[in-house]
Amino acid sequence: MIIEAYSFDFDGCFANYDYISTPDKNRSIIKSNMDLIQHIKKSKNPKIVFIGSNRQSLLDDRANSTADNRGSCYLGLRDVSRKIGAKFNSFLMADIYNDLKEGTTFDQALTYISKKTGLYNEKKVSKELSNFPNWVHDESKMTLIYAQIHQLAIDHPHDQIQFHFIDDKEVLLNALHEYFNQFPELIPKNVTLNLKTYTGPTDRTGKPVEQLFKAYNPIQGTSEVPDYDFRNSVKNMAAVAIESEPYVSSQNSPTNITNFDEAKKYHFDISAINVLKHYKPGMTPKFPADDTTITTKKGKEPHMVKTTKLSLFQQGYSESKRSSSNNSLQESRPKSDLTQESTEISYDQPKLRPWYQVFDNSLFFNRKALNEPLEKHEMPNNSTPDHS
Repeated sequence: MIIEAYSFDFDGCFANYDYISTPDKNRSIIKSNMDLIQHIKKSKNPKIVFIGSNRQSLLDDRANSTADNRGSCYLGLRDVSRKIGAKFNSFLMADIYNDLKEGTTFDQALTYISKKTGLYNEKKVSKELSNFPNWVHDESKMTLIYAQIHQLAIDHPHDQIQFHFIDDKEVLLNALHEYFNQFPELIPKNVTLNLKTYTGPTDRTGKPVEQLFKAYNPIQGTSEVPDYDFRNSVKNMAAVAIESEPYVSSQNSPTNITNFDEAKKYHFDISAINVLKHYKPGMTPKFPADDTTITTKKGKEPHMVKTTKLSLFQQGYSESKRSSSNNSLQESRPKSDLTQESTEISYDQPKLRPWYQVFDNSLFFNRKALNEPLEKHEMPNNSTPDHS
């Protein structure tokens, strides 16, 4: 079966010129994007809608909702999904960074939004600012796409997925297209990445646009299996970027943020990073993300394994490759180097079965060569800030 997934940006995209130029009382996110909605509805394939905006936390959504009274993108894109007749996926990046169940951040945000105005209850929010889950703001949106496509591939292993990422920024999409063209192994093989530029039905003068959207050449994924531990992979991709960016700051810290643990200490309230600029497949941070719990398989039952501070950029392989590489890798290192598994504590998500082999401070996995180690990430020397 073919599944069509759509990840929609909001500011400048669905909240476009037509939308923000319409008086508040007459505004409709549906009317301002009806041409695109009708285009998408022509297909009879089942559809899923994601939030492709970088409003990936309640605090981000709240901050941008007041600009031109655009309102919450959570409500807006949920309404678009309903109009399309799609399944709405409320998974946000703040769920990843705070180890929350998918949709937790979204559901929390809804309790602070006025159904009448679509804006946040400022009095209520201001009392609890320190309690809201945050995330490492990746301005490149690479980690956002990575998380969404791998979640899709895990949920739909036997389907062909057409993943449409729609944004208004050509510079951002150009960079993403070049990046994933270079590294299609970051995309599961049953996923095709389709990038599209969309700014609404009219230009800044109110004149109808000649072309509703611009489509980039599709990119077919090549990874044999999805990344079952994509949550931890995303954290460590961000960790690489934090270590590489010369000036990552937090208003609550007197010094620059230099690693993932420091970012977490300040509740990820740090300046934006660009993961696409700094991360390449195979890199691991010097200081990996915090301890993580992942689902694997022991005997006939799935169970949870607690790992130390390691990058688990997991890749799966056939049982034969898994077995042979596991044996060869264990022979190459002392048994004392292997991370110990924890007690069984969970029996959920029985389909998840990642393969990995963990050593002291590095992870060995095999995309191509069975015993080729991950490239260790190094901090750049004499780095200078990029203000472009």
